[in-house]
Amino acid sequence: MLITICDDIETEAKKTENIVKDFVDLSEVDTKVYSPEGMLLEMESNHFEGNIVILDIQFKDEKYTGIDLGKRINEEYPLCQIIYLTNFDYYHSDVYDTIHCYFVKKDMIEKTLPRALQKAIDIVNQKRNKEYIKLVDNGKIIYVKQREIDYIEKDGRLIFFNLENERYMSYMSIKALMNNLADNFGRCQSGFVINYDHIDTVKNDKIILQSGREIPIGRAYKKEFMRNYLKYMTDRI
Repeated sequence: MLITICDDIETEAKKTENIVKDFVDLSEVDTKVYSPEGMLLEMESNHFEGNIVILDIQFKDEKYTGIDLGKRINEEYPLCQIIYLTNFDYYHSDVYDTIHCYFVKKDMIEKTLPRALQKAIDIVNQKRNKEYIKLVDNGKIIYVKQREIDYIEKDGRLIFFNLENERYMSYMSIKALMNNLADNFGRCQSGFVINYDHIDTVKNDKIILQSGREIPIGRAYKKEFMRNYLKYMTDRI
């Protein structure tokens, strides 16, 4: 897990980082500190990473705020959890223009930040429970909601993710793919993975999706696919 800190005052950023390091298990968590300009450059070059971002809100010499960065993080990195830091109460209502998990006053940081971190870590771990899948499509990182995936098709080293009105391509092994999918997906043949929730009918040796697409069931996969599909549907009743 990576916790990123963004503050325009280096001493404040270091203080925040020390509190983080005192709270987390450093064998499982890394930290990274950015200036506001540095974080913006990383985002614009598509190199930004972080499971949790601790964002100062007010930057002295910038034309934007941490809330502006937070809006962009919400849009481009929806799994990332935001903790806001500030010295000023009047930002309290503005943060609700973004999705965030905590608001910490700097004069209470030693007491409140550990509580905020625990909440953010819990949310990250829950969201890792396969709500989204992370893809790299044409060099751009994309987070796709798994429930919106209709079916997935493998063609050589390429994996195609088919949604109702969109299609994404990524390089991924079938093993890595299956490890990152939720339990409502099943492999019906070597080159196809189906979202059980999008199935309309299973008829003889083919699956008819709600979209009308028909996908054959491979002989070698039929028994396991039907067992897993029926178990999934039964568990939902």
